[in-house]
Amino acid sequence: MLKVMTSKEKKFMAGAMLIFILSCIVSLFSGHYGFSVNDALDVFWKVVRKQELNASELTLWRVLIDLRFSRLLATCLAGAMLAAAGVLSQGLFRNALAAPSVLGVTSGASFFAAMFFYLGWGEGMPAQLAIASVFGSLVVLGMLHAFFKYFQGSVEIIIFLGIALNTIFGALTSFVVMFLVEDYQRAPQIMQWIFGGVANRHWTDCLWTMPILFFALIAGSRIALQLDVLSFGQLAAQSMGVAVKRLHFWTITWIAVLVGAAVAIVGGVSFVGLIVPHVGRMMIGARNLPLLLFSAVNGASLLILSDVIARTLRPSAEIPLGVLTALLGGPFFLTLIVSRMRGKLSQ
Repeated sequence: MLKVMTSKEKKFMAGAMLIFILSCIVSLFSGHYGFSVNDALDVFWKVVRKQELNASELTLWRVLIDLRFSRLLATCLAGAMLAAAGVLSQGLFRNALAAPSVLGVTSGASFFAAMFFYLGWGEGMPAQLAIASVFGSLVVLGMLHAFFKYFQGSVEIIIFLGIALNTIFGALTSFVVMFLVEDYQRAPQIMQWIFGGVANRHWTDCLWTMPILFFALIAGSRIALQLDVLSFGQLAAQSMGVAVKRLHFWTITWIAVLVGAAVAIVGGVSFVGLIVPHVGRMMIGARNLPLLLFSAVNGASLLILSDVIARTLRPSAEIPLGVLTALLGGPFFLTLIVSRMRGKLSQ
């Protein structure tokens, strides 16, 4: 019987869960409005017992739930979804560089979501915004998969095409934003969303993504096992009973759903799907099933802690979350490319 996780993978998973719990605690108690754990517990028990809160306790409760818990839930869900999408994307294209942000999937989702904003439908409609984002992800992934088949599985060409699509859709998004600059009501909202962030997110805006992540991890677990077989080659996978076309279809679908839902929550946050799976692969190995679960937890922790840094590093103004992850991911991506080029030159 196939083990879901080896003893080594379980130890790393336990460590990842511990870091995740600590990240959640840090997120809830980090910010300009300070309060102790005892104060938070006292107010929590009062709310549970339906006791009346005084003015200071009511303020604490609103800060804790409406602001910090909302940010925590949004970054947790989006980070897990982006990291899981990165594992599936890298498994599908059989390359550690094939992250959604590198391949232009995130940019495609952002462009269609920006069009949604331009049409005046972005505010207060998170589920509809996600549909637009998912559609954009599907468009890019469909193009990449068509090229992947046309060039007979040449991953290097797909990476270059993905970078080109990333640039094209990024330029189209900027073109849409240009028309919204003079709209003083919508311009700040779309700019904040494009740069990435959760400042205006409420926890109720994220509830619809919880079943998406749940079912994506269930479906992704089954897909991950088949991607392990696909890593031996398409012919070998077919000989082992893997329906390759169906596998490609469902993998692309779930990548698009995960990226689209994440973009709808946090906006243009990149490189989570590149950094987390790659580091996870170095720690626990290349088996896609444990890597998927391990990366989902670590992706949540990464985005939670990034949000903590974004809102506390500069007290006068919050750093956009997408800018912070790009500062982390850009050098990381460059390092991966340089190391691969050195490997090829040394052969």
